[in-house]
Amino acid sequence: MAQLIVPQIKVLWDGVNLSAYTFAEDPDPQPLVFGVTVDCGQDNQWPTGSMSWNPTGPAYDVYEQLVKSLKEDTVITIIFGYAAYGGPEISFGFNYSGTEITYGTEMAIKVDLACRAAWKSAASRNSMSIDNAEKFSDKGKDAVEVNEQVTGGYTGVRPLEYNDCALRDAKEVKIKQVQIKDQTYGAVTNNMQKELGNKVFLSNIGTDGQAIAFAPLSWQGQKKCGEILAPASGASKVDPKKRYGYIIGPGIITSFTRKMEYSPPTQDKTSTSGNPKNPPQSNPKPPPPGKQTKPATTTQKKAQEPNAKSVQATSSPSNNKGLQYSENPNGPQKQQVLNEEEGVKITANIFMCPAITGIKPQDVIYVPSLDGKIIEDYKVTSVTYTQDGGTFSVSVQGCRPYGLNSSMYPKEAEKFLQKAKTLKTLGDWEHFAWRERLGLP
Repeated sequence: MAQLIVPQIKVLWDGVNLSAYTFAEDPDPQPLVFGVTVDCGQDNQWPTGSMSWNPTGPAYDVYEQLVKSLKEDTVITIIFGYAAYGGPEISFGFNYSGTEITYGTEMAIKVDLACRAAWKSAASRNSMSIDNAEKFSDKGKDAVEVNEQVTGGYTGVRPLEYNDCALRDAKEVKIKQVQIKDQTYGAVTNNMQKELGNKVFLSNIGTDGQAIAFAPLSWQGQKKCGEILAPASGASKVDPKKRYGYIIGPGIITSFTRKMEYSPPTQDKTSTSGNPKNPPQSNPKPPPPGKQTKPATTTQKKAQEPNAKSVQATSSPSNNKGLQYSENPNGPQKQQVLNEEEGVKITANIFMCPAITGIKPQDVIYVPSLDGKIIEDYKVTSVTYTQDGGTFSVSVQGCRPYGLNSSMYPKEAEKFLQKAKTLKTLGDWEHFAWRERLGLP
Protein backbone atom coordinates (compact mmCIF):
# COMPACT_ATOMS: atom_id res chain seq x y z
CA MET A 1 0.00 0.00 0.00
CA ALA A 2 2.49 2.58 -1.22
CA GLN A 3 0.00 5.48 -1.15
CA LEU A 4 -0.86 5.11 2.55
CA ILE A 5 -1.41 8.44 4.28
CA VAL A 6 -1.57 8.13 8.05
CA PRO A 7 -4.55 9.89 9.66
CA GLN A 8 -4.28 12.06 12.74
CA ILE A 9 -6.00 12.14 16.09
CA LYS A 10 -6.51 15.10 18.38
CA VAL A 11 -7.75 14.80 21.96
CA LEU A 12 -8.67 18.08 23.64
CA TRP A 13 -9.51 18.18 27.37
CA ASP A 14 -11.27 21.50 27.88
CA GLY A 15 -8.94 22.96 25.25
CA VAL A 16 -5.75 21.25 26.51
CA ASN A 17 -4.21 19.26 23.66
CA LEU A 18 -3.44 15.80 25.06
CA SER A 19 -2.19 14.54 21.70
CA ALA A 20 0.59 17.15 21.55
CA TYR A 21 1.25 18.41 25.07
CA THR A 22 4.21 20.67 25.80
CA PHE A 23 5.95 20.45 29.17
CA ALA A 24 7.79 23.50 30.53
CA GLU A 25 11.08 21.59 30.62
CA ASP A 26 10.68 20.07 27.15
CA PRO A 27 9.64 22.24 24.16
CA ASP A 28 8.86 19.24 21.94
CA PRO A 29 5.11 18.33 22.02
CA GLN A 30 4.37 14.74 23.01
CA PRO A 31 1.21 12.66 23.38
CA LEU A 32 -0.16 12.03 26.88
CA VAL A 33 -2.81 9.55 25.71
CA PHE A 34 -2.86 6.54 23.40
CA GLY A 35 -5.15 3.60 22.66
CA VAL A 36 -8.07 5.95 22.00
CA THR A 37 -11.38 4.27 21.14
CA VAL A 38 -14.77 5.73 20.24
CA ASP A 39 -17.82 3.47 20.02
CA CYS A 40 -20.47 5.40 18.11
CA GLY A 41 -23.27 3.46 19.82
CA GLN A 42 -25.83 0.95 18.58
CA ASP A 43 -29.40 -0.13 19.34
CA ASN A 44 -30.38 3.05 21.15
CA GLN A 45 -27.17 3.22 23.20
CA TRP A 46 -25.28 6.46 23.68
CA PRO A 47 -21.69 6.63 22.33
CA THR A 48 -18.83 5.88 24.70
CA GLY A 49 -15.07 6.37 24.59
CA SER A 50 -11.87 5.41 26.37
CA MET A 51 -8.17 6.21 26.27
CA SER A 52 -5.01 5.07 28.00
CA TRP A 53 -2.95 7.70 29.79
CA ASN A 54 0.84 7.78 29.88
CA PRO A 55 1.53 6.57 33.47
CA THR A 56 4.90 8.30 33.85
CA GLY A 57 5.32 10.95 36.57
CA PRO A 58 4.99 14.23 34.61
CA ALA A 59 2.09 12.90 32.51
CA TYR A 60 0.31 11.61 35.61
CA ASP A 61 0.64 15.02 37.21
CA VAL A 62 -1.22 16.55 34.26
CA TYR A 63 -3.94 13.91 34.62
CA GLU A 64 -4.41 14.73 38.32
CA GLN A 65 -4.57 18.46 37.64
CA LEU A 66 -7.22 18.03 34.96
CA VAL A 67 -9.38 15.70 37.05
CA LYS A 68 -9.20 17.99 40.08
CA SER A 69 -10.27 20.98 37.97
CA LEU A 70 -13.24 19.15 36.40
CA LYS A 71 -16.41 21.16 35.93
CA GLU A 72 -19.88 20.12 34.90
CA ASP A 73 -19.39 21.67 31.46
CA THR A 74 -15.87 20.27 30.85
CA VAL A 75 -15.87 18.73 27.37
CA ILE A 76 -13.34 16.21 26.04
CA THR A 77 -13.24 16.33 22.25
CA ILE A 78 -11.84 13.51 20.12
CA ILE A 79 -11.18 14.18 16.43
CA PHE A 80 -10.20 11.55 13.87
CA GLY A 81 -9.28 12.61 10.36
CA TYR A 82 -7.04 14.35 7.89
CA ALA A 83 -7.25 18.02 8.84
CA ALA A 84 -3.50 18.38 8.30
CA TYR A 85 -4.09 17.59 4.61
CA GLY A 86 -7.22 19.74 4.33
CA GLY A 87 -9.28 16.56 4.33
CA PRO A 88 -12.33 15.12 6.11
CA GLU A 89 -12.66 14.57 9.84
CA ILE A 90 -15.18 13.41 12.43
CA SER A 91 -15.42 14.96 15.90
CA PHE A 92 -16.99 13.54 19.09
CA GLY A 93 -17.85 15.36 22.31
CA PHE A 94 -17.51 13.53 25.67
CA ASN A 95 -17.41 14.07 29.40
CA TYR A 96 -15.06 12.36 31.83
CA SER A 97 -16.85 9.41 33.45
CA GLY A 98 -14.18 7.59 35.47
CA THR A 99 -10.73 6.05 35.63
CA GLU A 100 -9.31 2.57 36.06
CA ILE A 101 -5.75 2.53 37.47
CA THR A 102 -3.58 -0.59 37.66
CA TYR A 103 -0.59 -0.54 40.03
CA GLY A 104 2.43 -2.82 40.08
CA THR A 105 5.39 -3.54 37.85
CA GLU A 106 3.23 -2.50 34.90
CA MET A 107 1.23 0.59 35.78
CA ALA A 108 -1.69 1.53 33.54
CA ILE A 109 -4.28 4.31 33.53
CA LYS A 110 -7.49 3.98 31.53
CA VAL A 111 -9.89 6.93 31.28
CA ASP A 112 -13.55 6.28 30.42
CA LEU A 113 -15.73 8.78 28.57
CA ALA A 114 -19.48 9.27 28.18
CA CYS A 115 -21.40 11.87 26.23
CA ARG A 116 -23.07 14.51 28.35
CA ALA A 117 -26.56 13.80 27.01
CA ALA A 118 -26.36 10.22 28.30
CA TRP A 119 -25.93 11.49 31.85
CA LYS A 120 -28.76 13.99 31.54
CA SER A 121 -31.23 11.60 29.92
CA ALA A 122 -30.50 8.84 32.44
CA ALA A 123 -30.68 11.11 35.48
CA SER A 124 -33.81 12.98 34.43
CA ARG A 125 -37.02 11.02 35.04
CA ASN A 126 -40.49 12.43 34.79
CA SER A 127 -44.20 11.68 35.01
CA MET A 128 -46.68 13.57 32.88
CA SER A 129 -50.03 13.34 31.21
CA ILE A 130 -50.65 15.02 27.86
CA ASP A 131 -54.16 14.95 26.39
CA ASN A 132 -54.13 16.18 22.82
CA ALA A 133 -57.89 16.00 22.40
CA GLU A 134 -60.74 17.21 24.55
CA LYS A 135 -62.72 14.28 23.22
CA PHE A 136 -61.15 10.87 23.01
CA SER A 137 -62.33 10.40 19.42
CA ASP A 138 -60.48 13.46 18.07
CA LYS A 139 -57.40 12.94 15.95
CA GLY A 140 -54.94 14.63 18.29
CA LYS A 141 -51.54 15.97 17.19
CA ASP A 142 -48.83 14.59 14.95
CA ALA A 143 -45.85 12.74 16.44
CA VAL A 144 -43.46 15.67 15.87
CA GLU A 145 -45.58 18.06 17.94
CA VAL A 146 -46.15 15.48 20.67
CA ASN A 147 -42.45 14.77 21.01
CA GLU A 148 -41.78 18.48 21.39
CA GLN A 149 -44.38 18.57 24.18
CA VAL A 150 -42.70 15.63 25.90
CA THR A 151 -39.27 17.27 25.59
CA GLY A 152 -40.61 20.33 27.36
CA GLY A 153 -41.15 18.23 30.46
CA TYR A 154 -37.46 17.36 30.79
CA THR A 155 -34.53 19.62 31.61
CA GLY A 156 -31.37 19.82 29.54
CA VAL A 157 -32.64 17.52 26.76
CA ARG A 158 -32.52 18.42 23.09
CA PRO A 159 -35.67 17.77 21.02
CA LEU A 160 -35.71 14.67 18.84
CA GLU A 161 -34.55 15.28 15.27
CA TYR A 162 -35.42 13.30 12.15
CA ASN A 163 -33.98 12.31 8.83
CA ASP A 164 -36.07 13.44 5.85
CA CYS A 165 -38.17 10.31 5.47
CA ALA A 166 -38.81 9.79 9.20
CA LEU A 167 -39.97 13.40 9.50
CA ARG A 168 -42.44 13.02 6.65
CA ASP A 169 -43.91 9.86 8.20
CA ALA A 170 -44.05 11.30 11.72
CA LYS A 171 -46.29 14.13 10.52
CA GLU A 172 -48.82 11.55 9.30
CA VAL A 173 -49.09 9.92 12.74
CA LYS A 174 -51.78 11.23 15.08
CA ILE A 175 -51.37 10.78 18.84
CA LYS A 176 -54.31 11.45 21.15
CA GLN A 177 -52.85 10.90 24.56
CA VAL A 178 -49.53 10.36 26.33
CA GLN A 179 -49.20 9.16 29.90
CA ILE A 180 -45.72 8.78 31.39
CA LYS A 181 -44.87 7.46 34.83
CA ASP A 182 -41.31 7.82 36.12
CA GLN A 183 -39.65 7.42 32.71
CA THR A 184 -36.58 8.92 31.14
CA TYR A 185 -36.86 10.97 27.98
CA GLY A 186 -34.82 8.34 26.16
CA ALA A 187 -37.24 5.55 27.10
CA VAL A 188 -40.27 7.56 25.99
CA THR A 189 -38.62 8.53 22.70
CA ASN A 190 -37.47 4.99 21.92
CA ASN A 191 -40.92 3.55 22.65
CA MET A 192 -42.61 6.06 20.38
CA GLN A 193 -40.19 5.63 17.49
CA LYS A 194 -40.30 1.84 17.77
CA GLU A 195 -44.07 1.92 17.21
CA LEU A 196 -43.53 4.27 14.28
CA GLY A 197 -41.10 1.77 12.76
CA ASN A 198 -38.03 4.01 13.08
CA LYS A 199 -34.57 3.51 14.57
CA VAL A 200 -33.18 6.08 17.01
CA PHE A 201 -29.54 7.01 16.47
CA LEU A 202 -28.00 8.57 19.58
CA SER A 203 -25.17 10.79 18.36
CA ASN A 204 -22.49 12.96 19.93
CA ILE A 205 -20.93 13.91 16.60
CA GLY A 206 -20.03 17.58 16.99
CA THR A 207 -22.41 17.97 19.96
CA ASP A 208 -22.94 16.96 23.58
CA GLY A 209 -25.54 14.51 22.29
CA GLN A 210 -28.74 14.36 20.27
CA ALA A 211 -31.36 11.74 19.35
CA ILE A 212 -32.18 11.32 15.65
CA ALA A 213 -34.96 9.15 14.20
CA PHE A 214 -34.18 7.29 10.96
CA ALA A 215 -36.70 5.51 8.78
CA PRO A 216 -35.68 2.02 7.56
CA LEU A 217 -33.41 2.21 4.52
CA SER A 218 -35.62 -0.24 2.60
CA TRP A 219 -38.64 1.93 3.36
CA GLN A 220 -36.85 4.95 1.95
CA GLY A 221 -36.14 2.89 -1.14
CA GLN A 222 -39.79 1.91 -1.54
CA LYS A 223 -40.97 5.50 -1.11
CA LYS A 224 -38.01 7.08 -2.94
CA CYS A 225 -37.69 9.44 -0.01
CA GLY A 226 -34.45 11.30 0.71
CA GLU A 227 -31.06 10.72 -0.88
CA ILE A 228 -27.87 8.97 0.18
CA LEU A 229 -25.01 11.44 -0.05
CA ALA A 230 -21.53 10.72 -1.32
CA PRO A 231 -19.04 11.97 1.30
CA ALA A 232 -17.69 15.37 0.34
CA SER A 233 -14.03 16.03 -0.43
CA GLY A 234 -11.87 18.60 1.29
CA ALA A 235 -12.28 19.77 4.88
CA SER A 236 -15.72 18.22 5.23
CA LYS A 237 -17.67 17.17 8.31
CA VAL A 238 -20.63 14.80 8.47
CA ASP A 239 -24.19 15.85 9.27
CA PRO A 240 -25.60 13.34 11.81
CA LYS A 241 -29.11 13.68 10.31
CA LYS A 242 -28.01 12.67 6.81
CA ARG A 243 -27.29 9.25 5.33
CA TYR A 244 -23.96 8.90 3.51
CA GLY A 245 -22.81 6.11 1.24
CA TYR A 246 -19.31 4.58 1.36
CA ILE A 247 -17.90 2.25 -1.29
CA ILE A 248 -15.47 -0.34 0.05
CA GLY A 249 -13.30 -2.74 -1.89
CA PRO A 250 -9.60 -3.56 -2.53
CA GLY A 251 -7.25 -1.18 -0.74
CA ILE A 252 -9.89 -0.35 1.87
CA ILE A 253 -11.01 -3.65 3.44
CA THR A 254 -8.78 -5.43 5.97
CA SER A 255 -11.40 -8.13 6.47
CA PHE A 256 -15.05 -8.52 5.53
CA THR A 257 -17.33 -11.17 7.04
CA ARG A 258 -20.82 -11.81 5.73
CA LYS A 259 -23.16 -13.93 7.86
CA MET A 260 -26.62 -15.25 6.99
CA GLU A 261 -28.82 -16.98 9.53
CA TYR A 262 -32.04 -18.50 8.30
CA SER A 263 -34.83 -19.06 10.80
CA PRO A 264 -34.90 -22.72 12.01
CA PRO A 265 -37.40 -24.87 10.10
CA THR A 266 -40.62 -25.75 11.87
CA GLN A 267 -42.57 -29.00 11.85
CA ASP A 268 -46.26 -29.69 12.24
CA LYS A 269 -46.55 -31.77 15.40
CA THR A 270 -50.24 -32.54 14.85
CA SER A 271 -50.96 -36.26 15.09
CA THR A 272 -51.78 -37.90 11.75
CA SER A 273 -53.10 -41.10 13.27
CA GLY A 274 -55.87 -42.44 11.06
CA ASN A 275 -55.08 -39.91 8.34
CA PRO A 276 -52.18 -41.28 6.24
CA LYS A 277 -52.82 -38.73 3.49
CA ASN A 278 -51.77 -35.91 5.82
CA PRO A 279 -48.19 -36.69 6.96
CA PRO A 280 -46.19 -34.31 9.19
CA GLN A 281 -44.73 -31.32 7.38
CA SER A 282 -41.15 -31.88 6.25
CA ASN A 283 -38.39 -29.33 6.83
CA PRO A 284 -39.05 -26.45 4.45
CA LYS A 285 -36.33 -24.94 2.34
CA PRO A 286 -34.98 -21.47 3.24
CA PRO A 287 -37.03 -18.69 1.67
CA PRO A 288 -35.80 -17.46 -1.71
CA PRO A 289 -33.72 -14.26 -1.69
CA GLY A 290 -35.68 -11.11 -1.13
CA LYS A 291 -38.77 -12.92 0.15
CA GLN A 292 -40.42 -12.42 3.49
CA THR A 293 -38.95 -14.76 6.10
CA LYS A 294 -41.88 -14.62 8.53
CA PRO A 295 -45.62 -14.58 7.87
CA ALA A 296 -47.23 -11.21 8.30
CA THR A 297 -49.18 -10.73 11.49
CA THR A 298 -52.86 -9.91 11.42
CA THR A 299 -52.05 -6.25 12.10
CA GLN A 300 -49.47 -6.20 9.29
CA LYS A 301 -51.90 -7.81 6.83
CA LYS A 302 -54.50 -5.23 7.72
CA ALA A 303 -51.99 -2.45 7.15
CA GLN A 304 -51.23 -3.86 3.70
CA GLU A 305 -54.86 -3.81 2.57
CA PRO A 306 -55.41 -1.25 -0.23
CA ASN A 307 -57.82 0.95 1.74
CA ALA A 308 -56.15 0.70 5.14
CA LYS A 309 -55.56 4.33 6.15
CA SER A 310 -54.67 3.83 9.80
CA VAL A 311 -53.82 1.16 12.32
CA GLN A 312 -54.92 1.44 15.94
CA ALA A 313 -51.89 0.76 18.12
CA THR A 314 -52.35 -1.58 21.04
CA SER A 315 -50.95 0.97 23.50
CA SER A 316 -53.27 2.25 26.21
CA PRO A 317 -52.85 4.95 28.84
CA SER A 318 -52.39 2.29 31.51
CA ASN A 319 -49.42 0.47 30.01
CA ASN A 320 -45.70 1.31 30.02
CA LYS A 321 -45.69 3.15 26.72
CA GLY A 322 -48.71 5.27 27.58
CA LEU A 323 -49.36 6.22 23.96
CA GLN A 324 -52.76 6.38 22.28
CA TYR A 325 -52.82 6.69 18.49
CA SER A 326 -55.73 7.58 16.26
CA GLU A 327 -53.61 7.17 13.12
CA ASN A 328 -50.35 5.29 12.59
CA PRO A 329 -50.60 4.41 8.90
CA ASN A 330 -47.08 3.12 8.27
CA GLY A 331 -45.83 1.91 11.65
CA PRO A 332 -46.57 -1.85 11.31
CA GLN A 333 -45.22 -2.04 7.76
CA LYS A 334 -42.03 -0.20 8.73
CA GLN A 335 -41.53 -2.51 11.71
CA GLN A 336 -41.72 -5.47 9.34
CA VAL A 337 -39.21 -3.82 7.00
CA LEU A 338 -36.81 -3.28 9.91
CA ASN A 339 -37.02 -6.97 10.81
CA GLU A 340 -36.30 -7.98 7.21
CA GLU A 341 -33.23 -5.73 7.14
CA GLU A 342 -31.67 -7.97 9.83
CA GLY A 343 -31.49 -10.96 7.46
CA VAL A 344 -27.80 -10.70 6.52
CA LYS A 345 -25.19 -9.22 8.85
CA ILE A 346 -21.65 -8.09 8.09
CA THR A 347 -18.55 -7.08 9.99
CA ALA A 348 -15.91 -5.05 8.17
CA ASN A 349 -12.51 -4.16 9.60
CA ILE A 350 -10.94 -1.27 7.74
CA PHE A 351 -7.62 0.50 8.07
CA MET A 352 -8.78 4.08 8.41
CA CYS A 353 -8.41 5.96 5.13
CA PRO A 354 -9.86 9.22 3.76
CA ALA A 355 -12.53 7.38 1.75
CA ILE A 356 -14.12 5.96 4.90
CA THR A 357 -13.55 8.85 7.34
CA GLY A 358 -16.80 10.02 8.91
CA ILE A 359 -18.80 6.80 8.58
CA LYS A 360 -21.43 6.47 11.31
CA PRO A 361 -24.47 4.36 12.23
CA GLN A 362 -27.40 4.57 9.77
CA ASP A 363 -25.03 5.26 6.85
CA VAL A 364 -24.75 2.80 3.96
CA ILE A 365 -21.84 0.59 2.87
CA TYR A 366 -21.70 -0.39 -0.80
CA VAL A 367 -19.78 -3.51 -1.81
CA PRO A 368 -19.51 -3.97 -5.60
CA SER A 369 -19.18 -7.41 -7.15
CA LEU A 370 -15.88 -8.34 -8.79
CA ASP A 371 -17.44 -8.22 -12.25
CA GLY A 372 -18.92 -4.78 -11.55
CA LYS A 373 -22.47 -5.81 -12.47
CA ILE A 374 -24.16 -5.52 -9.09
CA ILE A 375 -23.58 -3.72 -5.82
CA GLU A 376 -24.72 -4.82 -2.36
CA ASP A 377 -25.89 -2.17 0.07
CA TYR A 378 -25.68 -2.62 3.85
CA LYS A 379 -27.20 -0.38 6.49
CA VAL A 380 -24.55 0.47 9.10
CA THR A 381 -25.60 -0.50 12.64
CA SER A 382 -22.43 0.30 14.60
CA VAL A 383 -19.03 1.94 14.11
CA THR A 384 -15.93 1.94 16.31
CA TYR A 385 -12.92 4.18 15.67
CA THR A 386 -9.64 3.04 17.25
CA GLN A 387 -6.14 4.51 17.48
CA ASP A 388 -3.37 2.30 18.81
CA GLY A 389 0.03 3.92 18.42
CA GLY A 390 0.43 4.74 14.74
CA THR A 391 -2.35 2.37 13.66
CA PHE A 392 -5.86 3.65 13.00
CA SER A 393 -8.76 1.32 12.28
CA VAL A 394 -12.52 1.43 11.82
CA SER A 395 -14.74 -1.52 12.71
CA VAL A 396 -18.17 -1.49 11.09
CA GLN A 397 -21.21 -3.74 11.50
CA GLY A 398 -24.16 -3.66 9.16
CA CYS A 399 -27.14 -5.59 7.83
CA ARG A 400 -29.43 -6.04 4.84
CA PRO A 401 -32.31 -8.31 3.74
CA TYR A 402 -31.69 -11.70 2.12
CA GLY A 403 -30.80 -11.61 -1.56
CA LEU A 404 -27.80 -10.46 -3.59
CA ASN A 405 -29.42 -9.17 -6.75
CA SER A 406 -31.49 -6.35 -5.28
CA SER A 407 -30.76 -3.15 -3.38
CA MET A 408 -32.63 -1.63 -0.48
CA TYR A 409 -32.68 1.71 -2.30
CA PRO A 410 -32.13 0.90 -6.01
CA LYS A 411 -32.20 4.50 -7.26
CA GLU A 412 -29.39 5.56 -4.92
CA ALA A 413 -27.44 2.31 -5.25
CA GLU A 414 -27.17 2.85 -9.00
CA LYS A 415 -25.15 6.06 -8.67
CA PHE A 416 -22.67 4.33 -6.33
CA LEU A 417 -22.47 1.39 -8.74
CA GLN A 418 -21.58 3.75 -11.58
CA LYS A 419 -18.79 5.20 -9.44
CA ALA A 420 -17.53 1.71 -8.57
CA LYS A 421 -17.37 0.81 -12.28
CA THR A 422 -14.70 3.48 -12.76
CA LEU A 423 -12.43 1.65 -10.30
CA LYS A 424 -11.00 -0.96 -12.64
CA THR A 425 -7.54 -1.67 -11.23
CA LEU A 426 -5.93 -1.99 -7.82
CA GLY A 427 -4.25 1.35 -8.49
CA ASP A 428 -7.66 2.94 -9.08
CA TRP A 429 -8.90 1.60 -5.74
CA GLU A 430 -5.82 2.78 -3.86
CA HIS A 431 -6.13 6.27 -5.32
CA PHE A 432 -9.83 6.32 -4.42
CA ALA A 433 -9.14 5.11 -0.86
CA TRP A 434 -6.19 7.32 0.02
CA ARG A 435 -6.01 10.40 -2.20
CA GLU A 436 -9.30 11.28 -3.95
CA ARG A 437 -11.07 12.95 -0.97
CA LEU A 438 -7.84 14.82 -0.18
CA GLY A 439 -7.74 16.28 -3.68
CA LEU A 440 -4.31 14.73 -4.33
CA PRO A 441 -3.19 13.49 -7.75
